[in-house]
Amino acid sequence: KKHGGKFVLRIEDTDKTREVAGSAEAIRRDLQWAGIPYDEGPGVEGEFGSYVQSQRLHLYHHHADVLLKKSHAYRCFCDEHRLAHLREAHAKKGGMSMYDRFCLSMRPEEVDAKLQQGAPHTIRMKVPNGSTRFDDIVRGRVVFQNNQVDDQILIKSDRFPTYHLASVVDDHLMQISHVIRGEEWLSSTPKHIMLYNFFGWTPPQFAHLPLLLNEDKSKLSKRENHASVDFYKNHGYFPEAVMNFVAFLGWSPGDHREVFSLPELVDAFSLEKVHKAGAVVSKAKLDWFNQQHLRLRAERDIEALVRDVRPMLEAKASQQPFYRLDDDKYVARCLMTIKDRMHRLEDFPVYGAYFFSDPVLTPDRNPFHATMWLPEVAGTIEATIGELEQVGAEAFREAELTAALQRVCKATGEKMGKLYKPLRYLLTGMEIGASIPQTMETLGRSETLKRLKNGVSQLR
Repeated sequence: KKHGGKFVLRIEDTDKTREVAGSAEAIRRDLQWAGIPYDEGPGVEGEFGSYVQSQRLHLYHHHADVLLKKSHAYRCFCDEHRLAHLREAHAKKGGMSMYDRFCLSMRPEEVDAKLQQGAPHTIRMKVPNGSTRFDDIVRGRVVFQNNQVDDQILIKSDRFPTYHLASVVDDHLMQISHVIRGEEWLSSTPKHIMLYNFFGWTPPQFAHLPLLLNEDKSKLSKRENHASVDFYKNHGYFPEAVMNFVAFLGWSPGDHREVFSLPELVDAFSLEKVHKAGAVVSKAKLDWFNQQHLRLRAERDIEALVRDVRPMLEAKASQQPFYRLDDDKYVARCLMTIKDRMHRLEDFPVYGAYFFSDPVLTPDRNPFHATMWLPEVAGTIEATIGELEQVGAEAFREAELTAALQRVCKATGEKMGKLYKPLRYLLTGMEIGASIPQTMETLGRSETLKRLKNGVSQLR
């Protein structure tokens, strides 16, 4: 993008057996959500439309005819039964499954006769002798021996093209400068280079990106739930965090920076810094990226976060009594208090529920009771209540509250760590959370004192 390139969205829908209704619209919707709208494509027509391959069949048929006339392709009438038998024979020998060119030797009159009979057939490319070489931006010089390359089908028996022909024709006609795709397409590239040579066209630059791997190093399947954009949209991930995460799958800027906005990624990215090794898709790393962008959002536009989180709070409130949900300033303070503990927005109603409902403290209903409540410090808690009552509502801030707790510990000889555990339990009913003074400030003077008094009374 920083070099003035245009982003073209092309819908490659020529494999009708795998077509999913609504998938094209889902792609457009996902790109919009991610903040990367395309410059040309369906609905944003440019000079190279149509951008839907099933609407460009005449172009592929024309170019297939060109290859037939130049003897760079031939018609194949082999049915699926014969091809399956051929594959089985190759499998038994342990060799590559390649077409045996049975139909290449057919005489022209035999071909014409079958065409007049309406016999179903495909069109295959005729791979020449020798080798095919090309320079890949990521992998450097790549060489394939042509005797290891199959006579690829270009036009299927249903008259639709395969990816190999359609992508080459469209990339040339749409003046595509760079073909950037996954490593699994590397073995198909010599076929595409041959097609460019057959047509007398200059190939684009190729860059084959590393495979995406599961955390056990197995190949990530695009049919897994976590490979779908909808998974991230529906689980509270921010688009800028997902983009940041995806950019770092097989790429790094060459320094220690990790958190980037989309404009910063555009400026920093280069194909020359893409790695060859497979990239592990780590959910923990994605959560970390989302946490960083959540913090940035909180600092930049806390009001928007309040709006985003409100439906989640309301859903939680349908399960248990919540209060102060209509107080936007209070919700904002709560978000700011625990934002460093959150990875996704949907964590807020879980980790921050105690801001909107009284904590449950009874031993049979709270799993943290045994480790968090220390009966021997009940007297120190009462001394804390007395000290906090001396702090006015206006002064009820983190710094003053920290000082007040330090005074209690000095006067009673209690250690701060031992005091904080039961304080956290009485205030939140939780084992972990934001700092105690920060939690008190967010709850406010009245609510803090109420919870401490009620808690001591209930548990003593």
